[in-house]
Amino acid sequence: MQDLLLGLNIRGELSIYGAAITKAGDTGTLSSLWAALREMGVGSAGVALIDGLGGMEDVFTQVFTTLFPNTKLLSASIFWIAALKGEVDPADWSAMLRDYAAIYECATAGDVQSAIANFKEHWGAKYAAIAERVDELSGDPDKVVEIGAALTEQGMDVAQMVNVLANFFGSKAYESLLKNGD
Repeated sequence: MQDLLLGLNIRGELSIYGAAITKAGDTGTLSSLWAALREMGVGSAGVALIDGLGGMEDVFTQVFTTLFPNTKLLSASIFWIAALKGEVDPADWSAMLRDYAAIYECATAGDVQSAIANFKEHWGAKYAAIAERVDELSGDPDKVVEIGAALTEQGMDVAQMVNVLANFFGSKAYESLLKNGD
């Protein structure tokens, strides 16, 4: 099964926000991904964000760099929060997402630390586990600045991308993917 998450960036350009091709452990994952990108006519990309692949991240990074040598490739863990939308009070979701996205809008490492502190102050009492995970970003604030700048340069909005993914995680297509594995 191939699911694509599409949306408009802040400049109104169509962007691929995510693709669910197959389970990460399947041996055909990489070839399926590249075949899907070729079928879509993707010859290059300004920036590619490899997110949440754990132990497979190095393999994806190496292959992606080989296939798309002119693409700025970033490795991050941004979108984990999308899977937690169901655990957040709907009245809090938009404000929490704004505070989360603000971390990636920072221009300096010091600003990142301040934005993380703001997030923890705002949400730590009610959502301790989420605030703890956000606090992990303080370990490499320069990387957060780099990722945020690259996304901004491409017209990407972190809050919008997380919302697109969160809605996908709550969809029938995602439930089918989990249930059937395809």
